[in-house]
Order: sequence, then structure tokens, then C-alpha cells
Amino acid sequence: MDSVALLTIRDGFFERLGIIRERTTSLSTANVLPSQENTLLASGKKTRGVVLFADISRSTVLAAKYGLKAESMLFTLDLVIPTLMDVARYYRGNFEKNTGDGILSYFGVESSDEDAVSLAYDAACGMMEAVRDLVNPVLSHASLMPIKITVGADLGDFIVARIGLARDANPMVAVGAVANRAAKIQGSCGAGELRVGEEFWRVSQPALRRRFQSAPPPRLWPFTVPKTAAELATERDAARMAEEQRRRELEGRFGSMNVPGLCAESFPRIISPTRPYRVYAYRDKC
Repeated sequence: MDSVALLTIRDGFFERLGIIRERTTSLSTANVLPSQENTLLASGKKTRGVVLFADISRSTVLAAKYGLKAESMLFTLDLVIPTLMDVARYYRGNFEKNTGDGILSYFGVESSDEDAVSLAYDAACGMMEAVRDLVNPVLSHASLMPIKITVGADLGDFIVARIGLARDANPMVAVGAVANRAAKIQGSCGAGELRVGEEFWRVSQPALRRRFQSAPPPRLWPFTVPKTAAELATERDAARMAEEQRRRELEGRFGSMNVPGLCAESFPRIISPTRPYRVYAYRDKC
């Protein structure tokens, strides 16, 4: 994050900090929920861009540590969530919603794929830097646990639709496989880690692409893509070599008898026409 971005984010951060410190330190109790007025299902638009999830790492552990000290948890969230939102907006991201301990936003809806990826990457790194340089010093000064965030992102087609959210909330929601992939990728991140999907990585500039390394897909990963002709040919060649090796081993054990079943064609290997959609982890600190 450059100096202009840092100054812009910092100004908003310290303005909020003053407001947060002035609010009451106790929470009132209510036995009814606030009233909600849902909007009706309206229209949607198919678009393309990067969907990005940013979340506080191990937030359940943090909540368990604070226990009944709800003020401490609320103070942390009041610092973190608006700061992440400010960074997303600075890099022209469309903020969709606050997930409680994180945010969902999308980038480059009206830009090229390359610009969308570049903006989302800068935003992800900016979020991590803002947490490290702005949020954590204040938390440490208040004798609270410093935090780290995890970020998952991917590029693809999705629908921005109005699906009937509560009044005063953003009624526009990103719907599609890319949003599901980004959420699952973010869930597989380690603390302070950025992970992206294969399409995001493919469109990235070579210098940025080299900063990532292949990572195992998340558990229960349902997303696959068709294999290319080259990938299928490579797998077939490897299967032939493996079966030929097996044939030689059998001949070595039983002799070169003309026994049916000792030829490579007798041990066909089923080759799947698809493979798992790949995930990449950022190797270095942003």
C-alpha cells in the first residue's frame, strides 16, 4: 500500500477510533429483535470480476477468549471491519456485506480481468497492512489480542442481484460459483494468508504469478475443470508406462509365458476427463 493510500485509510481509522472510544462501554439487553423490512426480489445483472472474502483468523477462538467481555470483542470488530471496508473502497471495490467477522467485496466489475486481479491483490495486501500497522497497535495498547486476517479471492462470472435483504443494507448480492469458490478458498487459508483460485492466478501478470505457489484444495472441494488435450495425453503416456512396468515385473516373477492378461492393454486405467480446480497461496508477505 503506497503512502497516499495509507494516509487515506489512516485518517478514517483514527476518526472512527475517537468515536468508538466515546461510546458507552456497556451493552444493553433486549428481548426482541430490531424490526426488518425486506425488499422484494427485483433484477440481476450478469457480470465478471474478482470476488474477495476477508475474515478475522480464528475469530471463534478470539470470541471464546473474551467470553462475557462483549465490549472487548465489539471494540475489536469496530476497529477491524470498517478498516477492511475502507481499504476495499479505496481500491474501487464494491462492498457487498459485513459477515460479522469479515467482509465480502468484488472488484473490477467494469474493468478488464487484468485490472480486476490487480485491484483485488492490492486491496488484499492493503487490508493486511492496515491490520498490522493501524489496528494491532491500538489493540495492543488496550491490552487486547492482536489479530490476523485471511483473504480468499477468485475471478469469474457472477450475477449481481437484488435478493431481498434488510432495509438499510446493501440489497445487491454476488451469486455464482466464483463466490462459492472464493468463500471456500478463504476458509482454507492459514492466519495472515492470501489464497486465490486458478482463474485469478492465470490472469495475473507473470511477476505476480511467480509470488504464488500451488496449494492443496480445500476439503470437500466440488469444483472441477476439463483437462486439456495435453494433460490427457500426458496422463495416457504415464498410464502406458506404468502398465508396461507392471508387465515386466509379472514376467520377471512368472517367466515370459504367453499368459493372457500380461499385456498392457489388459490393465486399462480409467482416466478422468476433469481435474480439480487449482488453488494458489501467496508465498511472501504482502
